[in-house]
Amino acid sequence: MRPCFQNLFVTPLDKLPLEYDGERIDHCWANGVLHSSDCKFKYRVVDGIPSFVKQKDDSWGSRKAVISELTKYHAKLNTVVKNNYYKRLGKWNKNDKHYSWVKKISRQKGLILEVACGWGGGFAPLILEFDPKAKILLNDLGLILLQEWRTFSETLDKWPNVGFAHFDATRCPIKSNTFDCVDSSGGIANIPGSHLAIQEAYRILKPGGKLFMSDIDLDPDSFAKFPGEVQDTWRRDMNDPHVGTGYEDRLLNAGFKIVSMKSSRSSLDPNESTIAKLAAKHGFIMKVIGFTIEAQKQ
Repeated sequence: MRPCFQNLFVTPLDKLPLEYDGERIDHCWANGVLHSSDCKFKYRVVDGIPSFVKQKDDSWGSRKAVISELTKYHAKLNTVVKNNYYKRLGKWNKNDKHYSWVKKISRQKGLILEVACGWGGGFAPLILEFDPKAKILLNDLGLILLQEWRTFSETLDKWPNVGFAHFDATRCPIKSNTFDCVDSSGGIANIPGSHLAIQEAYRILKPGGKLFMSDIDLDPDSFAKFPGEVQDTWRRDMNDPHVGTGYEDRLLNAGFKIVSMKSSRSSLDPNESTIAKLAAKHGFIMKVIGFTIEAQKQ
């Protein structure tokens, strides 16, 4: 873990300060333990990545499970990150629909959190194309994919301020008022209890800090066509009482000010989506909203 992130970590629930004991390489955390002052709370740090998630709660599970899942998509563990990176960079130019958006994010100075980065790294690799020295912490609920990203980043040897942390974004083990920017590229909307992730983003941002979301959401007008009991079941399954209300309201409820918002609607294929298939049974087409929102902490 890079020095620029080492003073950020606290316990996920009580927000108690943590101390690091273990190996350091060039002032970076290598292998050790983060613990509270009374050692009641302990979290391992492996290859510089602090882990606040039990294996049973890890979104990908064991290495064997990850390899098995990737095989279904004809991908290999030791090359999936590399292939995703070069595929994305190969198409990256000023005509890309995200170009101006990512450029705006890259101009946010200070600490950036990439939420639920996944195998593609979210927007972090593109932000780093604009500014290789950007201080970005990549987060995900899958430890193995973070390890693969860390390994790959070292082969590039051009990102001196990139870190990785394994935690649930609905319970961030991060001090309040510490980040300058939080970025989500399809991350927050895929988190069960995404309203909690938004609240956490607000908490960890400094006053005036920015949240950039480029995500997909259920169209509220379409969702409202479901019977009330179906809506309640879907919200319960997603652990989010605000599903189907739109992210603008969720951001405002968390305390954010909306700086800008763009959106467009599209229809889901019932053969490729569970909720679209359910909508078809009720006699309507399920639509989603693709959106980009820039929001600011008051």
